[in-house]
Amino acid sequence: MTEGWYTQDVYYEEDDAMLQTGPFYSYGNSTEFEVVNVDNIVIDDDEWEVYDDVGFNAHQGNFDSGVADVDIEIYKYNHSTEEWDYHAFVETNETGEAWLYNETCGEYQWFASTDDEKGYYEVWAHCDDDGNGGGGGDEDYDEWFSYWDYGVDPSDTITIGYDPDTECDCHVDIVVYIDVFDNNTGDYIDSIYDEHTIYNGEEDWFEQDWTSWNDATYDFYVYIYDQEYGHEEDDFWIYDVYLSSDDGDEDYNEWFSYWDYWGKNDENDENIWNELVVVYDPNTKCDCGVDIEVYIDIVDNETGDYIGSFYNEHTIHNEEMDWFEQDWTADYAGKYDFYVELYDPEYGHPEDNFKFSLIMSDEWFDDEWFEIDSMVMVELYPGTNYDDEIYTFYDFNVERYNEDEDNWEWLESYSDDAWISGSNDNPQINFEWTADESGEYRFMVVMYDEYGNMEYIVDYEAWISINEAPIIGDLDHMDEIYEGQRVKYEVEVMDGDAVEIHWDMGDGTTYEGTELDLFHMYMDNGLYEITITVDDGTYITEKTFEIKVYNVAPRIDDVMFDNLGNEGDTISFNAIVSDVSPSDIVLVSWTFPDGSTVDSSFAQYVFTDDGQFVILVTAFDGDDTTTEQIMVTVENVAPIFTEFVMPSTGQEGEALDFNIAASDPGDDTIVFNIDFGDGTSPMITQDGNVTHKFAEGDTFTIKVCATDEDGGETCREQILPVSILEQLEDSGLPGFNLLAVISALGVISILRRRTH
Repeated sequence: MTEGWYTQDVYYEEDDAMLQTGPFYSYGNSTEFEVVNVDNIVIDDDEWEVYDDVGFNAHQGNFDSGVADVDIEIYKYNHSTEEWDYHAFVETNETGEAWLYNETCGEYQWFASTDDEKGYYEVWAHCDDDGNGGGGGDEDYDEWFSYWDYGVDPSDTITIGYDPDTECDCHVDIVVYIDVFDNNTGDYIDSIYDEHTIYNGEEDWFEQDWTSWNDATYDFYVYIYDQEYGHEEDDFWIYDVYLSSDDGDEDYNEWFSYWDYWGKNDENDENIWNELVVVYDPNTKCDCGVDIEVYIDIVDNETGDYIGSFYNEHTIHNEEMDWFEQDWTADYAGKYDFYVELYDPEYGHPEDNFKFSLIMSDEWFDDEWFEIDSMVMVELYPGTNYDDEIYTFYDFNVERYNEDEDNWEWLESYSDDAWISGSNDNPQINFEWTADESGEYRFMVVMYDEYGNMEYIVDYEAWISINEAPIIGDLDHMDEIYEGQRVKYEVEVMDGDAVEIHWDMGDGTTYEGTELDLFHMYMDNGLYEITITVDDGTYITEKTFEIKVYNVAPRIDDVMFDNLGNEGDTISFNAIVSDVSPSDIVLVSWTFPDGSTVDSSFAQYVFTDDGQFVILVTAFDGDDTTTEQIMVTVENVAPIFTEFVMPSTGQEGEALDFNIAASDPGDDTIVFNIDFGDGTSPMITQDGNVTHKFAEGDTFTIKVCATDEDGGETCREQILPVSILEQLEDSGLPGFNLLAVISALGVISILRRRTH
């Protein structure tokens, strides 16, 4: 990245919700680190395993170059007052760090005292502390390992198996991590993980494999992590597991695939003259882990005196890109010879070597700068602590600040060189440059030794004015501005005179004054043009900036309804909504289980069946939508008899009519179960109009049950007397002869046998 200011935005990957935003400065290829970066992060930095710890790190250059005493003010957004309230003040320590621990849920802004840096972040932890969390209710159930085991096969691979369980009668998502440590040193080696879904009491068995790339003994730390509640649940250790990738006893060749050396740099990226780093990539033909030793001997090039040696042990593998370093510090300035040897300790002989010579000394210069009208001059007086001569060269770079791009643009470079020595009777180096237009300029002089090490660097900034008109630079503000949000705006003005500033915010609001910053709140989303006019008494400069104000989705403040009812009931729903913009009209719509919708803040719906139903309420302000789901439980209602017509009496063998009808408040199908009480099988029918014959006379209890498809049932009983047919008289039947009587008796007998 080229040098200059940038903006970083951090989003949540599942729904693109903004988590953090803030500026950062890229130093590019620059060796100048005057700009102080302030970085912000929300992490878990204490024993509670919740992402509610907020850290700040102020640094120049890399993160190890901390800057102390940077003041940071933090403000929290108050949704009730729609204002940013003062929250806290922190100051960075000697390492450049400042912390706030166990922060509450909310939106935060911060402002640093260096370079007017500021940013925005959100804390999501504790947002569900009111019981609104999801996933199996708001209870944090326990998870544990009910059983675990491991095996080593083949010799370089461990297979770890486990059966996790939960006390929740629901599906729970977990992650099982396995961290690998060196048994001898305790150093962290690697980590693997897998995601699982478990259920209470189910016998699951999961396995994870890890393969070693060399011969070593390892410890494995295995733990369950609860994703929903953000903490560990259970763990176990596996100690002293030896994994071997040895391919045999052959003496393979080893060699240096690559080697190099360089000096170390300080926080300003200048060379530390007496510190050296030797780097190398050793390789082997063996497709296995091979132990080697690398020795480095040092000799004074001028006297031939042996200075000393150092070495290190490594384990390498075929074709792996290894990268090892060894450091050495010289006691005095001089020229040294370095002999580097790769040694095979198993077979007791050298494998490869290389050597190099190097002058290790400190070079610097004193500098004097002069400004004459539009010309800048510099005089350099170089020096060194090396007694003999060393070659040096110098780069003189000119940059101009581009206010439109907000970065420094390279214009020209000049160079010079010189042989210098410790006598310090050295030539003077001179550079000069003349500007042809007004602006802010930066001049940088870099000194290199003959090995290309940057020995010394200095820069000089100058404002060169060729005309007197004010120059309006950039307008600084938050990257994302929302309606109803109070935001600070700061403009950069370059002019040697006192100025009057007029602000036209583009929404009908104007401000006058001499201050370069102000706070303003836009009450509706849209594109606005801020026009800034600067008057220094002689010249007037005007510049317009376009600002995009984002909409804030409406809020569903409350939903009123009965969450329990009976089938056939009409249930009313009422939603209370609001919006930060007074000009936005919020429309409410309801989506019911059958797909029907109602566009109104008040709605009614008839539930024709029992069960649990989800209703979706939506608030729309013309730009953004907010939705909420509510649950209604509808209970079943048993059928009700609407008709129950029974004969009052009957005779055996007589066909009797029964008329039954029932209704259900829902849309359930009704089935009748009729038990006639005479020992015959009950009749099951959807038709309530039935006929039945009783085979013999008696008093019967008739039971009729009406049942709907959800198990609701209503029953009713009726007593029915059935009389016996009159017996034939002994004297015979009038008008019939004996044959007719016998025939009649036979018919009666048949009817009695066939009666239902």
